[in-house]
Amino acid sequence: MKKVRNLVIALAVLIVLGVVYFLAKQGLFEEKEEAEEAVSVTDMSADDIQEISFKLGEDTVKFTKTEDTWKLESDSNFPVDDEKLGTVLDAVADLEAIRELIDAEDASEYGLDNPINTITVKDTDGEEFSLNIGDSASTGDIYVNSTAKEGTVYTVSSSFSSQFDKKVYDFAQSTDFPDILTDNIEKVTVENAGDTYVLYQEERTVEETAEEDTADADAESDDQEDTEDSDAADTEMVWMIQKNSDTPADADSTKVGEMKSQIAGLTYVDYINYDCTDMSQYGLSEPSAKITVIYKDTEGEEQTAVLYLGGTDENGNSYSYVEGTTEVHTIASEVATKFHEMTVDNYKAVEETEESGTETE
Repeated sequence: MKKVRNLVIALAVLIVLGVVYFLAKQGLFEEKEEAEEAVSVTDMSADDIQEISFKLGEDTVKFTKTEDTWKLESDSNFPVDDEKLGTVLDAVADLEAIRELIDAEDASEYGLDNPINTITVKDTDGEEFSLNIGDSASTGDIYVNSTAKEGTVYTVSSSFSSQFDKKVYDFAQSTDFPDILTDNIEKVTVENAGDTYVLYQEERTVEETAEEDTADADAESDDQEDTEDSDAADTEMVWMIQKNSDTPADADSTKVGEMKSQIAGLTYVDYINYDCTDMSQYGLSEPSAKITVIYKDTEGEEQTAVLYLGGTDENGNSYSYVEGTTEVHTIASEVATKFHEMTVDNYKAVEETEESGTETE
């Protein structure tokens, strides 16, 4: 019986060793070990790149560096943002592979005979190489190859390809809308459709209740000095809405707060033109709306920002520019709509009667 048990154990060990040998022959263990070793497609310093070109959409753009300043070859005045371009330079200079396919001679198998994009780089020594981006692998990664190492195909993260899913203006320096704090906004004027609407603050005496009046009267009888001090009534700032020269009305505080938040958080969707000399092409020579914001800056100084809205792009976003600049941007359609739809009816405060509790305007 003991001999049989030993025989069974020996047979089990033999089977395990056979499985291990089979897996080793298939290269599975070696592949795991190789996967732990990083393979570089490129290994250089981004600072050594002097020229780089790549496709953006259907167009090929080229950036060159002269005395540490990057220029767009097709427009030397284009305001290149070194930090934004630097993200691409870093990705190209230190590209790490997920897998390395040696002796991959048929580039068509990987879509590299007709690449989606070709990135060409020249360094400080005048050495030049190109990276080609091909098809996506079944894993979701993408195939690339390099002229620096013929016959080798790599898979790299799809995030590398996304570096080039941009427009040329994604690499431009931009002037942001003024940094305005919500609580520092003092007045907003919106001109559209031939009318002018103004949101502004008015100082008003705080109305006291009958009980408060009685309490104040008792306090006054006890202390004559306090009576003199109480002559200065409490006041508060109330937001008003006025159309043209009509009688102003109390504004709804919630609606005013939403408008102030929209202005303080205003951002652009797309950068369209860094030096526009013909605003008519964007409907800005005859703006659809003009928004004037008076506010205090962080130093407490009064400032004025004027935003113009024009026509819309294919996505419905509005072309815009800020007075004093030549930059054209788009702002989201829902943001522009709130400016265009400013009316007294939309902003007038709703009052509640004491007797019925019903809301009236």
